[in-house]
Amino acid sequence: MSKLLKCTNHDIRTIFPRLADLGACSFGEDPDIFGDTLAEVVENAPRGHGLLFKQQTVNELKTLLACNEAELNHASFALIAISPTEEVE
Repeated sequence: MSKLLKCTNHDIRTIFPRLADLGACSFGEDPDIFGDTLAEVVENAPRGHGLLFKQQTVNELKTLLACNEAELNHASFALIAISPTEEVE
């Protein structure tokens, strides 16, 4: 079992603080404001944040996307309260 799966929601938000700062609203709730791709979210959502914030966010995304499906689902729900593998009816 992966270490990430053993982490609490608080632990995951501590591991990925920049992604936690973006929040769920940045990930496509209003694509006209935030964008509908990760690149657009990182570029547009953290208004007032500089290049360092954006670089750290991209690094966290790389780490997160290297996880297996179970870890990604667990971390995504902890960070944005959305399951990326949920089937929408």
